[in-house]
Amino acid sequence: MSAGNGASATTAHGSDIKTVEQRILVFNDPHIADRPPLGRKDDYLQAILNKLITIGQIVKDEDVTQVVCTGDLFHYKNPKHTSLGTIYAVRTILSSYRCPVWIVPGNHDIPGGLVEIRKQPIGLVTSPTVDVIRQSSAHITPLIQTVFRPYDRRRDCDPTYYALTEEERKQSESLPTIMFAHGSIIAPGQTRPYPHITIDQIDLRGITAFCSGHIHEDLGTHVIRQSTWMCGFINCGALARTSRTDANMTREIQVTILSVKQDIPLEFSSRSIVLDVPPAEEIFHEQVVVAGQEVPDSIIEFAESVAQGLQAETIDLDTLLQSMPEFPDIERDELRTIVRHYLEEAQV
Repeated sequence: MSAGNGASATTAHGSDIKTVEQRILVFNDPHIADRPPLGRKDDYLQAILNKLITIGQIVKDEDVTQVVCTGDLFHYKNPKHTSLGTIYAVRTILSSYRCPVWIVPGNHDIPGGLVEIRKQPIGLVTSPTVDVIRQSSAHITPLIQTVFRPYDRRRDCDPTYYALTEEERKQSESLPTIMFAHGSIIAPGQTRPYPHITIDQIDLRGITAFCSGHIHEDLGTHVIRQSTWMCGFINCGALARTSRTDANMTREIQVTILSVKQDIPLEFSSRSIVLDVPPAEEIFHEQVVVAGQEVPDSIIEFAESVAQGLQAETIDLDTLLQSMPEFPDIERDELRTIVRHYLEEAQV
């Protein structure tokens, strides 16, 4: 299997089940908002709604049987910053897919935990075909087991949170099992300047494929081998481009389609579909201004990495700023002030 844009992957395990195919479309982190994130100059809301509409056409063209959003459906954590009109528009588009749509809550969707779902915009998008996951759980059909791990502040970096329960693992003996999670999970061999885990730290036994949101970069597609088990790990990056980082200036915007066959052997494959979106130069201001001061892209890059750590809510800002690198011509105290102002204005 190769990783990266347009990647495909296949893993296989023994099974004696008649051939049946499930096609699941996965998209990550739309960050829908009425007001554009800091640095965007286009009609941000219409741009992200257009992406959801495009996904609906892909669902139709590809005969998709399920759709999963891996979290951060909405951007701003304060529900007052998302209008009812926007929530209704999102609900209408998702309901038009005409297949089951599952939304795994992310940290932006439930800043106070899963108990806040009914108070947040994400709690208002449900319909007969759109469901919001309200707890760590599994959904079982005669063809497939889908397992969900919504964002959990206390267990974000706990590998045991993402492993199958005893009952889920029992079901995986006869059903292909796909995990959908929102967490600080990265590929093997990678690292970040904030709390995280790598996918190979998780006990993946029984999981056919693991799809994760929260990390916005395109982490690619990987096959993880553990003893006698193989699992595909997929994160093709966020649907949204919320900041002027190197990744957002260069990466393609993608969704993933999983094809799961109950076959001999049990088979999983994935491929990414690149959306037709404007280039980054057309949607971002050439320079981000915070508190009347231009902010270099290198500092934005660092501030966004700090934001990822803050969003995990397992570490405080002062601790994160201790890892701050040196930047030419900017005193350390001034740099700390710029980063703080950026985070405040970006409302991350």
